[in-house]
Amino acid sequence: MKNVNLIAKLIGGYQIAGGLIGILFMLREIVMNPNQLFGLFGVLFLVAFLLYIFSIFAGYKLIKLDELGIHYSKINQLLQLIFFATLGCGYSFVSGFKFVIGIDATTDVRLFYRYSLSDWRFMINPSNESNYFGINIIALILVILLEKLFREINSQDSTI
Repeated sequence: MKNVNLIAKLIGGYQIAGGLIGILFMLREIVMNPNQLFGLFGVLFLVAFLLYIFSIFAGYKLIKLDELGIHYSKINQLLQLIFFATLGCGYSFVSGFKFVIGIDATTDVRLFYRYSLSDWRFMINPSNESNYFGINIIALILVILLEKLFREINSQDSTI
């Protein structure tokens, strides 16, 4: 990796933009359905909001080349790596873009792909019979880039 600063700024900017887009989508949802802020859904809404704030924070730290910026950013991307729904529970979180490839076994086993901007879904519904598992390819690529960035920075530190 030739330009550590440029890569860190691009990934950091991407995380900040993804977090801001996610918050804007959430604000739109609140305006359209203000009753969602109560009960269990309100708690889940708060969790998603905090995840978008974490994405912005991780991006900021990465842009500043803060010592923990790469670690926060890797955690942020790992939270976006896996999507699933089974036994009435499900999880999906994206801050930025997603391109998911997965397996859906709800009615029969088939491969699927999905893409979108910032999005979140937390499901707790025993009557939901969805069964799928997917991997966000964009988050996977970013985790690999962040690991290479971490190694590059550590190798530069050890040669000084």
